[in-house]
Amino acid sequence: MFGQYRSKLTRSLTAGVALITIGGALSACSSSKTSTSSATTASSSATTASGSSGTTASSGGASAAVTAAEQIVAQAEQPPSHIPQTTPLSSAPPKGKTFVFLQCEVSQCTDIASGIKAATAAIGWNLKTIPFQSANPATLVSGLQQALQYNPVAVAFSGLPEVTWQSEIPAYQKAGVIMIPAFMGQLTTPSPVVPYDIGAYDGTVESAKEIAAWITEKSNANAQVLSVGVPSFPLLATYTTAFASALGADCSACKITDVNATIPQVDAGQIDSLIVTALQKNPSIKYVTVVDGAFIDGLPSALAAAGLTGKVQITGIGADVSNETNILSGGDFKAFTALATIDSGWVMVDAALRHLEGMPVTSTNDGTSTGGLPGMLLTEKSMKANNIPAANSFNFPANYASQFMSLWHVG
Repeated sequence: MFGQYRSKLTRSLTAGVALITIGGALSACSSSKTSTSSATTASSSATTASGSSGTTASSGGASAAVTAAEQIVAQAEQPPSHIPQTTPLSSAPPKGKTFVFLQCEVSQCTDIASGIKAATAAIGWNLKTIPFQSANPATLVSGLQQALQYNPVAVAFSGLPEVTWQSEIPAYQKAGVIMIPAFMGQLTTPSPVVPYDIGAYDGTVESAKEIAAWITEKSNANAQVLSVGVPSFPLLATYTTAFASALGADCSACKITDVNATIPQVDAGQIDSLIVTALQKNPSIKYVTVVDGAFIDGLPSALAAAGLTGKVQITGIGADVSNETNILSGGDFKAFTALATIDSGWVMVDAALRHLEGMPVTSTNDGTSTGGLPGMLLTEKSMKANNIPAANSFNFPANYASQFMSLWHVG
């Protein structure tokens, strides 16, 4: 749900950003799964997803689990026909308002910016763009301060965790301006100033359920899975925890082996070698799930060099163009959830419009059940059946822009 962008931030976060701790979230699954991991060194430990010590499920139980998983997968593989937002504005928005986007230096921020540019143009608003450097969180803070000088309706940004910018919330509250973050993890204190985070927690949990169902179906409810996480990223830790919980509920005979990487290891491109080492250590593992598709663009080559091509099936969230190209070619990448970065720019503007009209941005009609973004489970079957090309941004439904404009009474 949000993976490609985060992978580009590893260098900046390594440079000294204070990260939100996630100990409570990680312990939430202690009743269903045990593991040992280290925040400073990669580690792995064989665990059972259900805490049942790996007892083989009965054929009847496995059959029921597979049937349920098939239904989840079949629905997830359908392309969205509608954006998650469904409630129209009470009236067309006033023209001439100002929207500010703080744009980081990575390509995914450029995608988001293109969505915001199109959306603000559609409603006749002014767009101000302020650059900031992810490697220097102080530039985000100064950008947030500068943004208020434009008297905006809202200010949007993405990527850096709440702890790096929450000092500016009081000033925004005083000015009556909302902050619209995206892809930064679950908000600790949602408020009228920061109503919700686009593409974050709920969407990640939903993606975890879909990947767990896909593995349950393909393995006939009897899989050994390598779960590759990066606990220092709050949003990525959400996926690891949610996946373990979902697989434990879906597949009582499935087992999980955890490998947790550090931010420096991600930044150094060492995820692929960690995966290969874990697979060589335990050849019974046939499935891998990863918290960010962009972390493993080089994995097919690493598997080939180790003689493991075709030996495992790779899954995860936040597919990028390399992942999707491999999926379409019938490679080792099999099932990844999509990431709609351009659409997220439209969702940011939509949130500002609802705030302006006094409408609840956090309504389920506004898409928070899926992180506010349309999504899909991308497999070779689903991509080919629906003519979905490999791309960095999931741009479906194809008429998403006109759907937003209809809700806004413009166009």
